[in-house]
Amino acid sequence: MNRQDMKDAKLYRFAGHSDDVFEEDETGFDCYCFNEEARFSLRRHDGEGVLITGQYRENGCWHIGVSLLDESRPLVLADGWKFSLLPISYNNELLVYAPADAELTCLNNEEESHD
Repeated sequence: MNRQDMKDAKLYRFAGHSDDVFEEDETGFDCYCFNEEARFSLRRHDGEGVLITGQYRENGCWHIGVSLLDESRPLVLADGWKFSLLPISYNNELLVYAPADAELTCLNNEEESHD
């Protein structure tokens, strides 16, 4: 990824908090998920994107997962997609650089979205 790609990408920082909130910390957009899995989609208008999940586990730590939204729409990494998982505390952190036109939606509350 070159410097231009990073300049055009937007940073999202996902982490679990307490035992019932999975949040994107850069915007403060959260999914309340008491006793269930929190689900965010980060999607471009053409359908390219990822599903990001967070689940509070019995061991007291947050589990974070990432998968494609659609197997027929792989990510175009040259457009700025980049992922880093930081297992530094009970809440873990997932850093995602996504193209600037990607839209963040909490699927637990599908009427809410942030871009």
